[in-house]
Amino acid sequence: MSRPKGKRAAGATPKEREGPVSVSLELSRKMIPLVSKIVAEIHDLYTELTKLETEQVDLDRRRHGLDWPERSRRYHVAEELRKVQHKLGDAVAELEQINVLIVDPVIGEAAFPTTIHGRQAYYVWRMGNHEMTWCYANEAERRSIPASWNRDAVHSS
Repeated sequence: MSRPKGKRAAGATPKEREGPVSVSLELSRKMIPLVSKIVAEIHDLYTELTKLETEQVDLDRRRHGLDWPERSRRYHVAEELRKVQHKLGDAVAELEQINVLIVDPVIGEAAFPTTIHGRQAYYVWRMGNHEMTWCYANEAERRSIPASWNRDAVHSS
């Protein structure tokens, strides 16, 4: 969940040249209604993609012995896969436009980049959960958000 280290490309956008984005806890929470809809769409599309890929693998494996209806289905599945992949890419791009990352499409987990105690971190939200957690970049451990962060506007430095 962290940006690659090293020099940025010469064609980097002004936003990229400014450094990592840092979203406040308050703003992250306000974004949940929108993010939840996009993450649910990504979750559903990913589930559909997985089913179609499984079917495609089976049809490809048996392609020499397929009767016409199965061959037709094989072509149809290939087209459906392309459409779902495109929709999935669009949904992920929509999250990226609002500086949110999809962490796990299977469980519907998204991350909001931030800075906590001077380190790159993320507020993490999961489908079906009302509370967010947080973690430092490149760490898997999810931590509860301390109650004091709800009271204190400034907890990062």
